[in-house]
Amino acid sequence: TLAEENFLMLWIGLTGGIATGKSRVSQILREQGIPVVDADEQAHQAMAPGTVGHNLIIKTFGEEILDSAGGIDRKKLGSIVFSDKSKLSQLEEILHPIVKEMTQNKRRELETQGEEIAFYDVPLLFEKKLDQQFDKVVVVTCDESEQIKRLEERNQLSEEEARLRIANQLPLSEKVSQADFVIENNSSIANLKVNVVEVLKMISAS
Repeated sequence: TLAEENFLMLWIGLTGGIATGKSRVSQILREQGIPVVDADEQAHQAMAPGTVGHNLIIKTFGEEILDSAGGIDRKKLGSIVFSDKSKLSQLEEILHPIVKEMTQNKRRELETQGEEIAFYDVPLLFEKKLDQQFDKVVVVTCDESEQIKRLEERNQLSEEEARLRIANQLPLSEKVSQADFVIENNSSIANLKVNVVEVLKMISAS
């Protein structure tokens, strides 16, 4: 378990609200040479064909969730689990232990390579009460009007649908109040870069 391991590398949780620009922040961090482990990518890998996760998911949800190539069709699986909380719990019970182990291994590997700091990009960090697992937590935020505009453009949603997606998550204000550092993303990418570099300096100094 985590408690038994003495990690010297700073392990920073990166989260935010939907469409606040978390992926863009991850990209900027990587450009700065800082490793970012992505929770969604880990989950993808945990259900890739040939894995234990893949087999367990098919056993639990049936072969109708497969695509023509024999992989898991995430849309089909999504429509099952997002309309039924108990099914979502079943999926999480399969994936969480696998993802947790993969993440631990990744963290160990980065530390062995001599990295001093690494980020873990996880959308539901506070919802899943994962904040205790990190040395510090960074929240990416923007105004709600900006969030809605981005969701409408990016996901082709109506304003009402965008508001529903936002309402499904913990309010941004709550995430901000629990964060160690906040990155504002209301204007240009250039401005966002400045804010990311600023927060990196603050983390190094803390």
